[in-house]
Amino acid sequence: MKNLLTFALLLSGLALTTVSCSSDDDPEPGPSPIEEQVNKIVEELQKNPEISKFTEELKTLDIANVNTDELTVFAVKNEAFKEMSKASVPQSIKRHIAKGGYAIDQLKDSMILKSITDDSLLVIRKEDQLFINGISIETTGVKVGKSVIYEVEGMIPAIEDMEDQPAPVSYHTTIRVLRCNQEWSPENEKEAFPLSDAKVEVYKYEYNAQGEPTNVGALLGEGITDQEGRFTIDHQEDLLAFKAYKGDSLTNLYHGLVVEGVFTTQQETSMWPQYRLPDIYPDGARVGCLKLQDVNGDGLVDLNDKVESVPLRDINLSEEGDVSEFKIYLASSQYVNWKETLAQTIQECEDLFSEYSGTLREVNNRLTKDTPTAMNQLYSTGLAAISKELWDDSYKALQFYKEANKKFYAYACPPSITEQWEEYNKEVQMQSAIIYSTLIHFYGGAYLVEDEVGASLKYGVTPIADYLKALEETLPRPFRYAVLAAEARIYFNNTQSIDDRYIKVKALCDMIVDSGEFALSAHPGDVFQAAESKASLAGGYPDKSSFKKGEYYHPIRYEEVLFMLAEADIKLGMSAGALEIVNMWYLQQGMAPMLPPGASNEEILAEVKNLWSRALDNEGFDYVNLRRWDSFMEYFQGKGVQSAKSHNNLLPIPPDVIAAYPDIQQNPGY
Repeated sequence: MKNLLTFALLLSGLALTTVSCSSDDDPEPGPSPIEEQVNKIVEELQKNPEISKFTEELKTLDIANVNTDELTVFAVKNEAFKEMSKASVPQSIKRHIAKGGYAIDQLKDSMILKSITDDSLLVIRKEDQLFINGISIETTGVKVGKSVIYEVEGMIPAIEDMEDQPAPVSYHTTIRVLRCNQEWSPENEKEAFPLSDAKVEVYKYEYNAQGEPTNVGALLGEGITDQEGRFTIDHQEDLLAFKAYKGDSLTNLYHGLVVEGVFTTQQETSMWPQYRLPDIYPDGARVGCLKLQDVNGDGLVDLNDKVESVPLRDINLSEEGDVSEFKIYLASSQYVNWKETLAQTIQECEDLFSEYSGTLREVNNRLTKDTPTAMNQLYSTGLAAISKELWDDSYKALQFYKEANKKFYAYACPPSITEQWEEYNKEVQMQSAIIYSTLIHFYGGAYLVEDEVGASLKYGVTPIADYLKALEETLPRPFRYAVLAAEARIYFNNTQSIDDRYIKVKALCDMIVDSGEFALSAHPGDVFQAAESKASLAGGYPDKSSFKKGEYYHPIRYEEVLFMLAEADIKLGMSAGALEIVNMWYLQQGMAPMLPPGASNEEILAEVKNLWSRALDNEGFDYVNLRRWDSFMEYFQGKGVQSAKSHNNLLPIPPDVIAAYPDIQQNPGY
């Protein structure tokens, strides 16, 4: 053979040099994977001088075209060569090299290996002794790279030359791949259809020293299904593992759950484990649904049965016997570009919050700052339209946040995408707290979107306060401080016991002030030109409202916290603290203190009210401030708005909401 000398030099550790016809600088080709394996095998064999003749013969073999880099080598001692003719040695040596790297525990009784020249090598196990074509294996094997080396007692004969050949166990296994009929109907009642051109991969198992299967091992074979969805493989394995798929869209999974077919009768659904999949099958299992596997065996099919990747299915021929074919069902899950979906969801969250904040300020100004004619008209209509606008925009954002969570937590979402959503969701939770505080400002209560219609509905102030307290325990800074401020708001503008609510407001605002994280700005307008500012607890949203004061909107600013604290101090008889806040604000603006020491509560409160209007004008506070200061009717009478009534200091809850949630009571007067 023309490559014998070159291959022998390679296996002895010498380098191949390839001379290019076109350039002296062409890179030298490296050894192929099979050549690398043989190099390693030769290095190991050279450690034992008793098998030196086998080693030298192995060096001379041309096996560069063998299509595997896993070998099992049965080396013989030098004495075995004495009675052999020189011409017969190469063919005999090749019979001692099997395709595939088989550890001792994988050599099972009646198994047939194939040599590199496709000779059959029959494994026989008698008690604790193994034989290859009747020749005893004398060692337990040495692992070399992907290959294994054994020593045998003599030359291995061809299988046809053996005496008393035992009949090997052989299996002819067919796997049938079917596509689920996901358009099932009484008129289209076939459960599944044969799927051609599907890829099938079959794997063997690895075994321990006791012959027990431990884990899935090397690929045994693979192929493509025919027109009837069938793929057949010949083998000697009792236990197989396989999977099938077609492209990226057809697999044995549906939203991370293992598919077993399609329900075609009501009896099948009643006998199947109960479905608890509200986001996939909200009505439970029914005819036409996919049969999904109860992986953990708890009697339910739910999200606890999700698996990370397309599973391998087992075939145990020693238990199942002569089965003509094994079926596997594939289904199509709608393709989701998760990266794009995440980006779109985040953008929509931003847009909805921006829409809500714009509506908030517009509603506030229409309720309090429009012309007397316009406000007379507004209040005479009962405020139904403007109330529904603010309620709907608020809950549109809150409901979308809930749906986004379902999307990124409840579905078969990649972990990396879930992690990114979890990070952004901290801001979403903060936005939820702000929206809930606004709803309580304008309606006196709100319901949590996490709860369902009916007896479990949680409406009012306390459920919202409890929800915000839970957020405070989990959210990191700076989101936590914004939630603290939102909680202070709901007590501040509520109608609970005066002492109790102002004690809570003071405690929450003191926590924010004492953190040292925030400060007043010497130039108040600067905060609206910056995405981040120490004068803001929550902000940085591009402002698209007609009431914008700059590029950015900040829904909770430090000034609001200070003004809430000042009012709470006055109500609790601690006017010195309120006086300090008032004068600090003026000093920060480069002006003299507004009030002298010893100013009365009335004077201090009047100046705090002035600061609310001066610093937080057009930011959505006027309507709730009028109610809190008990000046609602006085204000509108002064404006000549005769249609405004005292009960209008809360907006009416939209009728469709009360119809959907009977536990919610309409605000008095409507």
